[in-house]
Amino acid sequence: MSCAKNYNYWIFRKIKPYIGSSVLEIGCGIGNFTEFLTDLEGLTCLDMIEECITRSKLKFHKHNNIKYIHGDFLDKTILSEVSEAGYDTIICLNVLEHIEKDRDALKKMFSLLKKGGNLILIVPALWQIYGSLDQSLGHIKRYNKKPLSQLLACAGFKNTYLEYFNSIGILGWYINGRILKRKEMSLAQALIYDKLFIPVIAKIESFVSPPFGMSLLAISRKE
Repeated sequence: MSCAKNYNYWIFRKIKPYIGSSVLEIGCGIGNFTEFLTDLEGLTCLDMIEECITRSKLKFHKHNNIKYIHGDFLDKTILSEVSEAGYDTIICLNVLEHIEKDRDALKKMFSLLKKGGNLILIVPALWQIYGSLDQSLGHIKRYNKKPLSQLLACAGFKNTYLEYFNSIGILGWYINGRILKRKEMSLAQALIYDKLFIPVIAKIESFVSPPFGMSLLAISRKE
C-alpha cells in the first residue's frame, strides 16, 4: 500500500543485509517498495498488471538501472526477458499467497537465482486468522512456519531463516476479517496503524522476536 510508508521501511530495514546487487522484484506493483531499491546496480521489476508497470516506469523514469517486465513469471515466455546469468537476490513480498501453484512458483524462483543467492519472501501468516479480508484481497492461503519451510525445502532451498513479525496486527485482522466479516480496511485505519502503531511494534520486535505474527519472513539460500 502506498500509505504504508513506515511498514515498507520497516521491511526494508529487516531485509537490507540480504540484498545483493542484481535483484529481481516479483510483484513490484506501483513501486511502493521499489523506491528503496533504486540505487542497486541492477534491478528488474516484474508485475502481471500492465498499469502497475506503467506507473512504476513513470515514478522511476530517471533511473536507468531498472528494467521492467510485464507478465507472469511462471509463463515460459518470460524466460527470454529475465537475466540469463540469474540474480543474486529475488524479492517477493506478499505475492506467493495469490498463487495457487505456490510450490511451482518457488521452484521457478530457485531456478532464477545464482548459486549462493537469496530469496527474500514475505507472506501473510497464520491460517487461523484467514477470513473475508484475505478473500477480498485474493489470498488463497496464509502460511505457518512449518508448511512454508517444507515448501521451500521441496523447491531446493537450504538454510532457511523464518521469522514472524507484526504481532499486534493479528487482533485487528481477526476482528475485521473473521468476526465483522469486512471485505476491506478503511484508509483511515491503515493510516493510523502505519503512523502510530508500526513504529512502536518495530521498536519492540527489534528487541524481542514474537512467537507469532501477522506476517512471516523467510530468507532462503540457494547452495
